[in-house]
Amino acid sequence: MTKVEQKKAADRKKAEDKIFQRLIKGKQKDHVTLVFRDGRAVDGMIIFNELKRVGRLINVNKEISVDYSVEDVREVRF
Repeated sequence: MTKVEQKKAADRKKAEDKIFQRLIKGKQKDHVTLVFRDGRAVDGMIIFNELKRVGRLINVNKEISVDYSVEDVREVRF
């Protein structure tokens, strides 16, 4: 692995750790918006399994439910 690849991997890991921490905080919020890597932005309440690094966003009003993993999320907004 080259130095450039190592730096990209380290940056990606750092970003995922930040998202992980925000998802943990988001579990306690009434309303969260998740922005996914594919560009979608979905709002609602989240359930998050820290050990498996996966969760579900649920919006009862819009009757939607979206499964996600930490790797899928680009940003967490409160």
